[in-house]
Amino acid sequence: MCDIQAIDVFEHGPIVEERDEYKLDTGGLQRGFNFNPDRMVIQRNRMHYNHGFAAVRAMKSCPDVTDIFYFEMKIAKLGASHPYCTCSIGISSGPIFTLHKPVGWCKGTFGYHGDDGKIFEQTGRGVQYGPIMKEGDVVGCGLNFIQKTIFFTHNGRMLGNAFHVIPDHPIYPSFSVRDKGEAIAVNLGCFPFRFDIDSYTSTLERRGLPSVFGRIGQQADRIHDEEVRPKPSWPSKLSKRESSTFCVIGHDGLTVEHMGNAPDRGFCAVRTSTPCPTDVTVYYFEMSITAVSDAHEHCECSIGLSSSQFDTTHPVGWDRGTYGYHGDDGHKFGERGFGEPYANRMLKGDVIGCGVNFSTQEIFYTKNGEFIGPAFDVLPDSPFYPSFSVRLKGEKITINFGRSPFRFNIDEYASIFKPVESDSTSSSSASGTEESFVEEESENRGMNLSGLFAHMRAMGEEMNRQEEERRRSEVERKRREEEERRRSEEENRRRRNEVENRRREEEARRRIEEERTRREEEGRRIREEREKDRKMAEMSKTIDELKAKLESALVMPDLNTVSDEELKAIFERGEKVKRKMRMENKCLRV
Repeated sequence: MCDIQAIDVFEHGPIVEERDEYKLDTGGLQRGFNFNPDRMVIQRNRMHYNHGFAAVRAMKSCPDVTDIFYFEMKIAKLGASHPYCTCSIGISSGPIFTLHKPVGWCKGTFGYHGDDGKIFEQTGRGVQYGPIMKEGDVVGCGLNFIQKTIFFTHNGRMLGNAFHVIPDHPIYPSFSVRDKGEAIAVNLGCFPFRFDIDSYTSTLERRGLPSVFGRIGQQADRIHDEEVRPKPSWPSKLSKRESSTFCVIGHDGLTVEHMGNAPDRGFCAVRTSTPCPTDVTVYYFEMSITAVSDAHEHCECSIGLSSSQFDTTHPVGWDRGTYGYHGDDGHKFGERGFGEPYANRMLKGDVIGCGVNFSTQEIFYTKNGEFIGPAFDVLPDSPFYPSFSVRLKGEKITINFGRSPFRFNIDEYASIFKPVESDSTSSSSASGTEESFVEEESENRGMNLSGLFAHMRAMGEEMNRQEEERRRSEVERKRREEEERRRSEEENRRRRNEVENRRREEEARRRIEEERTRREEEGRRIREEREKDRKMAEMSKTIDELKAKLESALVMPDLNTVSDEELKAIFERGEKVKRKMRMENKCLRV
């Protein structure tokens, strides 16, 4: 048995009587877990098989007649193995509930995990979403049945929409724990919430989404009493039936992409299947330009409104009953094929909004969160639909009907035109001129709407001026880059020419040097040959002289008349001549 009490965990006492509707279902929980007596706290007391996961859900499902449902859990104690919480919070649908896996891993479950801050949608692969959970954190989970979204909160702060789908009823609040010693306390509405759910529902009211917060166990007659308005039907996705066959609509019904080869100038238009609501003060939606054609830097798409007569081969604003703002030239088109200057062209990444002000009977547009100004002072015949068009291949737009936060602060804008309460029946009728409405608003709010419009127009003009300056700066930057590129190419070309000239000069010098060396070698060879010939001639002459001398020396004199001294002298001369001839022969051989 767990000794942690829910009343000790939460800061305030219970606000309603503790009933089974606010407790957890412990019927099929596996071993290794403890509950406190009120069944609002669960604690893991030892590890078990299959990674130690164990899940549990509420005794009762959330009411199927409410607009907003919300619950929370508080991390009462961390486990012994991790410095963070390994629990999860979310919802599960259907009668079958897997007890040994965390919320979000199985079919029909959607969960936010505390160990890594990821969200899981019916699979074991998560997406990063929020912070990890620690001891003392209060984590909440909410279901918005109007916008079909599931959101989570952390310590009273909204983390944003996590899932854009809600499973079929019955839907149960679900939780899981894993680490030994880990404990969580569950608040299904018995205690005050950390998150301001009333402020959240009032925000939806200001945006024209009437909402009712319901608790577990409430019945339809307790929620939808006569003071609560029924939930209207809002445009939530594009109609594939009311679209061109040359564009592709995403599976969520919120993206449009041009596929090319479209006839009649290439336009592809699409609209919603549900018309705009008319029982609100202001209705608003946005379009994000996520991709443009490779041939243009701007987007040739359009956004606006159209009546039931809708031609999917024309942009919004060309036909009767259609009003649109075009991105190729920034003109506005109202029921005709030629437009009037209104704003700047649309580029990739721009967020364009279109709104209907039923108080002033005007259609206005916004760009990147800035109010451009009223575009048309007339509305098409009801019913009228949010409409869009693309023209060039590769263009892609994403539509936001309120599932995600708008770039433009529509709540602040709509609060200006909120009708003033009156004890007469004229407050619920459409009687009264626009001047009387402006006068009442000025008296009750101290504001001058004409001044407001002038200020918004000035803001639009300033935005246009800044956009024009940005475009001029971009053109100047591109010009400078082109000039720098041209100069760089010329410098590279000059350097290449210099290198080539130096190479040619070096080649010419090398050839001249080789020719000079060759000629010097040739001259030296000729001189050597001439010197050799000269020496050979001199040597031949010397040999001839020696031969002559030898012949003259070898002439034998008359020995009878020659004395011994003369014979000796002749013999010595002969020997000397022989030695000299031997020396000459050696020189010749060498």
